[in-house]
Amino acid sequence: MRWRLRALIFLGLVLPAMAQGQSFQILSSDRKVPVAEAVAIGMGGDTLAAADVSGVMVMPGLLGQPVVQLSAPGYRTTALRLDTVGQVVLLEPFGFNLDQVVISAGRSEQRQREVAQRVLVLDRQSQEHINAPQTGEFLQNSGAVLVQKSQGGGGSPVIRGFEANKILLVVDGIRLNHAIFRGGHLQNVLSVDQQMVDRTELLMGPASVVYGSDALGGVIHFFTPRPALAPAGEGLQVSGNAFSRVSTAFREKTLHTSFQMGHRKWATLTSITASALGDLQQGGRRRSAYPEFGKCNFQVVRMEGRDSVLPNADVNRQLGSGYSQIDLMQKVFFQPSSRVSHTLNLQYSTTGNVNRYDRLSELRAGRPRFAEWYYGPQMRLLAAHTVESQVNKGWVDKLVITTSYQQFKESRHDRSLNSDWLNRRFETVQVIGWNAVFMKNTPWADMSYGAEVYHNQVDSKAHAFHIQTGDQKAIQTRYPVDGSAMSSAAVFAWAHRKLNHQWIVDAGVRMNYNALHARFTTKTFFDFPFDRVNQQHVAFSGNLGLTWLPNENWKLSGLLASGFRAPNIDDVSKVFDSVKSDRQGNATGVLILPNAALRPEYTYQAECTIEKSFGKRVHWNQTFFYTRLIGAIGVQNSTFNGTSRVFFGDTTVQVQQLVNLNQAQIIGYHAAIQILITERWKLESSFNTTQGVILGQQGRMPLDHIPPNFGQSSLWFVGNRIKAEFMVRYNGWKRLDRYQILGEDNLQYATSDGMPNWYTLNARLSKTWGIHWTGQLAVENILDRNYRVFASGISAAGRNVIGSVRYRF
Repeated sequence: MRWRLRALIFLGLVLPAMAQGQSFQILSSDRKVPVAEAVAIGMGGDTLAAADVSGVMVMPGLLGQPVVQLSAPGYRTTALRLDTVGQVVLLEPFGFNLDQVVISAGRSEQRQREVAQRVLVLDRQSQEHINAPQTGEFLQNSGAVLVQKSQGGGGSPVIRGFEANKILLVVDGIRLNHAIFRGGHLQNVLSVDQQMVDRTELLMGPASVVYGSDALGGVIHFFTPRPALAPAGEGLQVSGNAFSRVSTAFREKTLHTSFQMGHRKWATLTSITASALGDLQQGGRRRSAYPEFGKCNFQVVRMEGRDSVLPNADVNRQLGSGYSQIDLMQKVFFQPSSRVSHTLNLQYSTTGNVNRYDRLSELRAGRPRFAEWYYGPQMRLLAAHTVESQVNKGWVDKLVITTSYQQFKESRHDRSLNSDWLNRRFETVQVIGWNAVFMKNTPWADMSYGAEVYHNQVDSKAHAFHIQTGDQKAIQTRYPVDGSAMSSAAVFAWAHRKLNHQWIVDAGVRMNYNALHARFTTKTFFDFPFDRVNQQHVAFSGNLGLTWLPNENWKLSGLLASGFRAPNIDDVSKVFDSVKSDRQGNATGVLILPNAALRPEYTYQAECTIEKSFGKRVHWNQTFFYTRLIGAIGVQNSTFNGTSRVFFGDTTVQVQQLVNLNQAQIIGYHAAIQILITERWKLESSFNTTQGVILGQQGRMPLDHIPPNFGQSSLWFVGNRIKAEFMVRYNGWKRLDRYQILGEDNLQYATSDGMPNWYTLNARLSKTWGIHWTGQLAVENILDRNYRVFASGISAAGRNVIGSVRYRF
């Protein structure tokens, strides 16, 4: 009797479901996130259904097929039985996902394997596993780039020997580089909350065809997730996650929550992250040759109206390096029809005061040079509207139009030791942008073309504040007080053509117009020999790539590409004091003055990539590149009113200007290997080397921003609900003779021999419970080694224990 009852239940419930179809949600077993590329394969090998961006798969009637196979790149194929109807299905990661979809190369979706230019994808799984306290540390721990730091709240990525305003930062297709991005070291990547980033694409090498000015060394493109609509036939769907992390060396406390609501035509996503980081603890194990390197021996304390220099009880605690940060994001997605959608994207990031640790460590006559030197709150605001439409008419299949407004605020505050005057400089940049990308797929090529316009308005103010009386007096502003602006307009076209099943050609061209205007009618502090700067530049850039795929195990590609960077407001009009060192390590003050004659700089690059897979167990790739810089912008000693040294602030300094150097060249090599030892054990290793020189009339000189050799190797264990990694990170020597003295290599923060080589041992372990909870424990720099990343003015973290818990609902 019981078996008859069970049979009736089966026939009454399961068979109708099989006939009418059911929906499933496909999630990864380790992270519980949607697997958007999953497909269901029937017994005959036919594809029966595919998952959408939310991992939801609507299965057709399955009468006669009690079992189907679920498959997705990078996951084990899993059998799906009828008794899982209506449930969440988990896929377990396996092997290598070597053919991801990338967007940054041509602003349209492409298979990574078919792109000639090297693109590295860091997905949310990578971000959550690295579990870094801020975005700069996340990029550093990825092993793909080197990240310079001048203070705790910062991080300046270096790609192929380019840094700062020679690398383009992009969020959701909107450029973050604005008119006062400087050429030294930048901390602006800090304003991008990694917790709200769904994927990061690192586009290596010139990308000016698609992105315009500044993309000389590459592009770092952050993509935030799009709110997900409810599956067809379902009501309001609510999901989200909460996350908490603490770490010892950073003295960090981070809280994050995000949640989204999805209906049939609209969806919202809200993200909130709050972080508080204390004084960074550097490693205690130093090299015997440099026993004092990096020690924080003192602190300046204001007592009874005077500055007192007191000893630091813990010399490995880098006093004043802590900071706080809040990041908010709100996205609203509306899809009135299957052909049109609208996205409202609001992002806001702000920090507390961020001490410039490297400046606070500088000495003059054996005593601290500064009592205070800090950045005020760094604020970034973004408001953007994006419309996407499936047109399918004429020369347009799909169009994406984005209109954006951005506001950036930053300030610098410094006070010399025993001075009562605090210098305060404030900058505000407002950026209005518009870009349109049109896509067309034809029998002979996939194309994208478009146009973009950006306008930057810069406001600069400055005064000195008497900390005892509250009086104020005027001081030199960093940028022209009379106002300055910069605009750009461009059109571009890019095509991706498959000649046959083995040969693929990529080609693109761009025309860019840049205009800059700055007025110097106020000359209270410097009688500049010009009243205004008006520049207009037209630049053309192009690329040509060829990819050969002889079979599924080989890829060979070559790329020729050009890039350009038009001088910005910071280049031509900045008044800026700094500190440089000679080859003996003697520090001296310098003052950089405006140069109205500055011209654009150009790059021309040749790149070759070879990839080889040995079955499904081993994948190896290597890339060679050569870059030629024409008119590279760099620093050179100069004069003002016929003298090479002037009095500025409270000291006499050397006068310098940014100039167009003759030429320079960069040669580099990247190699990586992945070995699947067993189904659960995996080995990964990567290595990068870069060499750069200035080709001047006086012979070859080192080019600044060139990193030493670096890389990392990892041993992975991936179980059903456990993921573990043991990783070694390493850097080679940056010897004294390879420093650029006039550039931004910061010899004054290195040893008398340059920056020593180093390595660290690191381990991470994560575990999931059910479909809701994930916990992680990590120990970085296990040996507590003391080291600095090249050109950094603050030492890296010592032994760092990280604990985090994530809840998904």
